[in-house]
Amino acid sequence: MNSKKLSQTYVIAEMACAHDGNPDLAYKLIDIAATAHPDAIQLQIFSVDRLVSPLLPSFNASKKLEIPLNEWPNIISHSKQQGLQVWANIFDEDTLEIAAGQDVDGLKLHSSDLSNHRMLDAVGSAGKPVNLAVGGSTLDEIAQAVFRLRERGTKELILMHGYQGYPTHLSDARLGFIKTLMRLFGCPVGYQDHTDGSSELAIFLPLVAIGAGACVLEKHFTDDRFRKGTDYESALGPEDFTRFVRLVRATDITIGEESIRPMSEAEFKYRHTMKKTIVAACPIRKGEKITDDMLAFMRAEPGLTPWDTESLIGKLAAKDILIFATIRPDDLIPDLEDRE
Repeated sequence: MNSKKLSQTYVIAEMACAHDGNPDLAYKLIDIAATAHPDAIQLQIFSVDRLVSPLLPSFNASKKLEIPLNEWPNIISHSKQQGLQVWANIFDEDTLEIAAGQDVDGLKLHSSDLSNHRMLDAVGSAGKPVNLAVGGSTLDEIAQAVFRLRERGTKELILMHGYQGYPTHLSDARLGFIKTLMRLFGCPVGYQDHTDGSSELAIFLPLVAIGAGACVLEKHFTDDRFRKGTDYESALGPEDFTRFVRLVRATDITIGEESIRPMSEAEFKYRHTMKKTIVAACPIRKGEKITDDMLAFMRAEPGLTPWDTESLIGKLAAKDILIFATIRPDDLIPDLEDRE
């Protein structure tokens, strides 16, 4: 994904509206995220006037969370200076223009725009990797959105499983559905987690999601959970977010790659000490013919494997062999055809 190998889980620090509409806090949050070393930060760029109907009771509260659009280029620039890739969660053509103008690394399309053909067309034509949130959507809606984005030119498309439940009930996590989405739509799938941030599961459920096939993890974070700011319910504080990223990296190492590889040094050591080999089940005298009851399989000095038993039966001992001693080819007299 965008210069990252899919064999390593791509971690996105989701700022959302944890800044409470304060640009200074947004810069502080970026610095907090950078210390945890995720791959990227996600910024929600929106204009409430174009996002929320003024007839909704939540309109005025939403206005308080808005950062002026002319401030976002500086915020994006600061994120890059901190070594973070930047994903922009955009909600209209104007915010898409801001994100594209700052050459963000990817675009996130909220599930609320899954059926918005105008946004699908604009995002699909932007030439950027796209993370498409599919929470609360039907399979038909997802299929139409995937088709539209691909038709408009999106090459790198990842479906983001999970929805904005604050916090999400465990029964709604449905991590097994990740593989279903992969199979149905032929896309990589990520997981956007909204588990209660005060629970240990807020860290461990995303790790389970990796095992279920998620290649991207999107995780909310905040400067201080006790402040109970916007979106804090499913957010991790600075220390827990750092721990979360560290555990994701450890999980990647543990899962490893699917490709066949040579045995590691540790595996060879295990093989050397633990695999059973053929030993003498009784003292064997020089010249004695080997029979099956003379052989036993035990952990011993490396030698022949139990699979080699039939090749030993009927051969003559070239020397005295002690009981429990490892039997090796040079302990036996070769057959005439072997000598030739």
